[in-house]
Amino acid sequence: MLPGLGDPIKSVEVSRDGLWVLATTQTYLLCVPTMCKNGKTGFEHRMGKEKPNPFKLQIKATDISKFRLGSLDFKPAKFNNFSSNGEESSIVTSTGKFLITWNFKKVKRGILNEYQIKQLDTAPVDNQF
Repeated sequence: MLPGLGDPIKSVEVSRDGLWVLATTQTYLLCVPTMCKNGKTGFEHRMGKEKPNPFKLQIKATDISKFRLGSLDFKPAKFNNFSSNGEESSIVTSTGKFLITWNFKKVKRGILNEYQIKQLDTAPVDNQF
């Protein structure tokens, strides 16, 4: 059970190591750590009161205006760009003709408002680089 914030979840992605769950809503993403204090993940036992708070990834209102994003409708977000050690290095999603990426290492450290927005000529077919 993901700690919800009231909005319907459109899709769910799990990191390769099972330590993170990425949920997509229409207007934001939730990045949820699964590791509990006892060293087991939420996939191995019930998290109960240990359920961590999710990291909420969203676009700033100033960027919505600046890039003329209109109403957001995020497509299913994915972990992406596997490094040499097999770890995910970014989170990617799209809305309309815009591709949005977050640095996953920064997200894990709680830096949530740094992302890149790239306008494409057409709407992306897939969110994979």
